[in-house]
Amino acid sequence: MGRNMEHFLKNYVSHLEDKGWFDRVILAMDERSEEEMEAALNLIESIWDKEGKALKTGGYVGNFYPQLRERLFVVTPHISNICDKPIPFSLFRTVAGERRSQGKLTDLYGMIADCPGIFSMSDPGEVAWTIWYVAFYGTNGSVKWAYDAWCEKPLEDNAHPYFEVGDMLLIYPGM
Repeated sequence: MGRNMEHFLKNYVSHLEDKGWFDRVILAMDERSEEEMEAALNLIESIWDKEGKALKTGGYVGNFYPQLRERLFVVTPHISNICDKPIPFSLFRTVAGERRSQGKLTDLYGMIADCPGIFSMSDPGEVAWTIWYVAFYGTNGSVKWAYDAWCEKPLEDNAHPYFEVGDMLLIYPGM
């Protein structure tokens, strides 16, 4: 990361301030180790805007480390992590409520191999269940790992060589 990222972030913060967008941006990290997230957060938190604020951050947290979740504006564990291990049901629901009262966001993350899922081949009931599950925990919403990562000819076939059918997208081109 080092100096190049520091230089980029300083310029990025200045650009966001000039445009009036600073408070609208959240820098997010996807599936990084605790050590990588700590290093990134240390850098991001060292760069401030004119009011002395650092950019808001968010990220996937597989093990719900308190030292990370307290530093992130948006915490997003994978839906499969909410169980007895690594994140107990009761802890997640409690923390989601505490974070909401602090004005922070908590989401659940979904991706390949989830069952129930929200793939094009999924039963519509699976989609409804996912929404109810997210609401049950008092989270702010659900995050899908792919929004518009279309295959070569998505209007003819949404099969992907590596992932479940329809997992690469939530929207279709031209819609």
